[in-house]
Amino acid sequence: MFSLSNLPRTVQKKTKRIGRGGNRGKNAGKGNKGQNKRAGATRIGFEGGQKTILKRTPKVKGYGFNPIVDKSLKVLTLSAIEKYFSDGETVSMGTLLEKKVIDEKIKNVRIINTGSLTKKIKAEKNDAIYLTKSVVNILN
Repeated sequence: MFSLSNLPRTVQKKTKRIGRGGNRGKNAGKGNKGQNKRAGATRIGFEGGQKTILKRTPKVKGYGFNPIVDKSLKVLTLSAIEKYFSDGETVSMGTLLEKKVIDEKIKNVRIINTGSLTKKIKAEKNDAIYLTKSVVNILN
C-alpha cells in the first residue's frame, strides 16, 4: 500500500541546459563553431537543404485515400436472417433494404452458414446475393 513515506520515484532527472553562460566557460559544451553551436540550430530531419529522406521515399499507393476493406459487401449469417425474417419470406436486396439490415451503399450480400435456421425462408438468387454451398442446401 502506498503512503507518503514510500511513494515510488516517478520524477526523472532534468536534462542539463547548456549554452546558458555560468561556469561552463568558452564554448559552454557546444563544441567549436558551426551551425549547431548557434542559437536556434537545425530541426530534426534537416539535411542541409537537401530533400529529406521522408520526402525522397516513395509512398504506399493509395495509403490513407482508398479503404483497403471493401465496404460494398456485407456478410450475413443464418442467425441474422432468422432474426430479421419471418416464416415464408424471401431474402432479396429489396427486403434487406426495407428491414434496414443493409443500407444503400451495400451492393453485394454474402450469406454464410453460421448459426441455425428454423424457419422456412427462400433466398433470391442473383449477382448481388451470394449463397455458400451449405446455405443453398439448408434453404432448399
